[in-house]
Amino acid sequence: MANLYESDDFNIVSVHEITNVDVNPDGTSDTYTNLLIKVQRLPLDQYPDLTDVFIFSNELSSSASKDDFLSAAPSLIASKLRDFDSTFTGEEADLIATDSLTQKFTD
Repeated sequence: MANLYESDDFNIVSVHEITNVDVNPDGTSDTYTNLLIKVQRLPLDQYPDLTDVFIFSNELSSSASKDDFLSAAPSLIASKLRDFDSTFTGEEADLIATDSLTQKFTD
């Protein structure tokens, strides 16, 4: 499958919807559908593994069109990668399995 987006710094490999439920102190709950983006950072020899990046529903709606996503997501992802790099401790992160998630923008 072709990348959804390509740049000199990273490629967007896939986008998945992931549902999170927050339980409030009063016992009620709030459900959010966020986006899990599988990103291949570049250059490959420096970043051989995919990176999971989350875009939360308050940053970009999971119901955004592909065009709206591609308009907004690259700058959000770039910012999140800079934040990640500035706090990186050297500990390797486990990637989230996407088998049970809904993939977006598959056309």
